[in-house]
Amino acid sequence: MSKRNFRRRLDRKDLSKALAVLSIIFLLIGVFGLLLSRWENKQYRTEGGESTVDVDTVFSDAEEITVNGKTYVNNRRVRSYLIMGADSYGEPVSRTSGGQADTQVLVVIDDANKTWRLLPIDRDTMVMMDIRDSEDNVIAMTKGQITLAHAYGTWETGARYTSEVVSKLLGNQKINGYFSMNLDALPVLNDAVGGVTVTVTTDFTDVDDSLVLGEEITLNGEQAEHFVRSRMTVDDGTNQARMARQEAYLKGLIKAASKLDDSAILDLYDQLMNNSVTNLGSGDFLELTELTKEYTQLDNIRIEGERTINNGHIEFYPDDESLQNAILELFYTAKEN
Repeated sequence: MSKRNFRRRLDRKDLSKALAVLSIIFLLIGVFGLLLSRWENKQYRTEGGESTVDVDTVFSDAEEITVNGKTYVNNRRVRSYLIMGADSYGEPVSRTSGGQADTQVLVVIDDANKTWRLLPIDRDTMVMMDIRDSEDNVIAMTKGQITLAHAYGTWETGARYTSEVVSKLLGNQKINGYFSMNLDALPVLNDAVGGVTVTVTTDFTDVDDSLVLGEEITLNGEQAEHFVRSRMTVDDGTNQARMARQEAYLKGLIKAASKLDDSAILDLYDQLMNNSVTNLGSGDFLELTELTKEYTQLDNIRIEGERTINNGHIEFYPDDESLQNAILELFYTAKEN
């Protein structure tokens, strides 16, 4: 199965399939948060700190486990797909480095209960990662933010590396597939739908004076990047505030995209595929599209933890109990007595 440019599998004469494929791409764009800023790279390079998280000895993809006196059985009808937004530009085939995966969201589909939900992975989560040579051999290990796993490989292998690290973080639960997209996708998306309309709810004076506080505006590509990527000099400087803006942008994007005609959708599909890498084929996307329409979306799962500054760098340490509960809720079911 091709790991990139799977558009060759799509019959361009079959517009209904093209529409379905594009709809899942819009879902993917939304769930990975619209690609965070690489303006912050210097904030995130670190090897400091000590993590207390060790779920491998508890889970390790166990069929049945007991936690706090309660028994849980692994739900073998769960599938998960990691969606990533990388802080790089240019077509993936021309890149030797994957860039940092600034946004990581796991889409978890439960075929047994016909539900699906999202698990955002904090890009600052401190984990152990493999360092590999040009032949993909592991030559060392290092500790750092999980965002760096993507950068330790090429554009293609970095996405796979990140999937492996996320799997380990979640007690070796299986990641069935991945989809990674770079920063060039955002302005393409925005302008292809005729711009996205939002209400400016914060002061962007230090970033873009065309974004006027309190006004409703239809963003062009450059404005869209400022709206969803800016953090340090906007609002209170927190990632939480930025995520709220991204959610508002996503709602506007979906509304605008629904107005595209068939020809525009096919053109946009081709453009997006120039800036993405996946190990999923078009048939997989078609299936996922149908499932997300048929199944019920549940609330997102959040992993709580402690955020610290170490030598000027941001580090996130998941709370053991919160991480454990997330794994149980997503991948296990309580065993009936």
